[in-house]
Amino acid sequence: MDRISKMIKKIILFICSCYLACNTFASAILDQSDTTSAISQQKPQEQKELYLFTVIGTAVKKHYIRSVSDDELVDNAIKGIISELYPYSVYTINTDRIPPQNLAPNEFIGIGVNLEPDNGLPRITEVMNDSPAKKAGIKEGDIITQIDNKPIKNMSPKDVFSLISGPKGSKIILTISRENENKPQALTLVRDIVKFQAVKWRLLEPNYGYICIQTFQDHSADNVKEAITHLKNTTQNKLQGVIIDLRNNQEGIFTQGIQLINYLLSSDKLKDNRVLMYVISNNKNFKSIGIAASNNSDLLLNVPIVILINNETKAIAEIVAGALQDYKRAIIVGEKSFGESFLQTKVAVDKYRTISFPVAVIYTPQKHLIQAHGIVPDVMINKSKTAVENDKTLESINDKNSSPPYTKNKQGQNNNKIAQQNNEFDLAQKDYQLYEALHLLKKQNAIGTIKTQEKN
Repeated sequence: MDRISKMIKKIILFICSCYLACNTFASAILDQSDTTSAISQQKPQEQKELYLFTVIGTAVKKHYIRSVSDDELVDNAIKGIISELYPYSVYTINTDRIPPQNLAPNEFIGIGVNLEPDNGLPRITEVMNDSPAKKAGIKEGDIITQIDNKPIKNMSPKDVFSLISGPKGSKIILTISRENENKPQALTLVRDIVKFQAVKWRLLEPNYGYICIQTFQDHSADNVKEAITHLKNTTQNKLQGVIIDLRNNQEGIFTQGIQLINYLLSSDKLKDNRVLMYVISNNKNFKSIGIAASNNSDLLLNVPIVILINNETKAIAEIVAGALQDYKRAIIVGEKSFGESFLQTKVAVDKYRTISFPVAVIYTPQKHLIQAHGIVPDVMINKSKTAVENDKTLESINDKNSSPPYTKNKQGQNNNKIAQQNNEFDLAQKDYQLYEALHLLKKQNAIGTIKTQEKN
């Protein structure tokens, strides 16, 4: 922490020096003697830095095509300092001066949708219940083409999020393109408090569970624990496999990811090595972090786990996937993750300004670098296969549904089988990656059963 404190202190001192220097710009023309006087009390290196800043600032204020305020010069200088440290370093100014909201951990102000990129435009993947989007009639699969009448083609997800965000009660106009409708429609929404469920779960099929973690917020690990208990009770402790969906999970609380890993690893699996990850800070030495408890008990002991990831899986989700992959506790399925995993610090400069920047890069237990490399799945499954491959897969499932092996004395069993095949067909159409993950779990169980029979 001393290193971080010194770095922050140096930045803040430099900012203060810059601000003091900017105040000397009050006159329209600042001569050399004034500049020299303003910086003469600084140390030699600081004198040089402050001199450069003062000269450049003076030139901008005197000759630029429009007037530039001292605040603007200082803010832009700080942005330059922070952004050049690392691509994910950020200097934030809350220019709207929005008063803090008393929100619960599962609440946010917005319109209540989840998005993912689709050919340069955001596609709506989820509409939350009782949200402004739900009330406006927005549906899953809708494509947003404009926000407040501004085209957003090829706009970054961060910029799209910035446009959608705003204070409670403010209006936003979304232009929506919908399949099988010729004309886009413009919908006016009013931002409001939206309640969301960070962890969701259900049974995909008898004895096969599904847990989706959208973000790692407060209590997310315990929510997963609750989901596992629910799935076990529903299946009367006959759970045969669980899919944990980390797709599009991009942020969260570091300690919640560590807690989840602890819930899914047993002491027997860890043996003597209880390291959940390594970090490297500016001293360039590996340091173990996230040591698992010596009496860990796997909540899903002997139950196969498949973890779904995609190219929008980031940060804490990548740490979880990497640790469970290295310890061979889960099979990772889907697409290579984004590759953005580091420890970040955030410091409030004043009431409205914050700076944030990375302080350490994270490695998996087997010392695989996550940053810029991502987590490579054990089984690669694209978001959707080519149209021809997808059609063949669905046709194969459909053929099974249309010609089941009927026998009179097994009519009930066949009806269940038809229903299951119809569910598979629907799942393959809606979410091909999840469909393949479910089949992988079933194969694991089949192999496990054969091995058990061979031992007996």
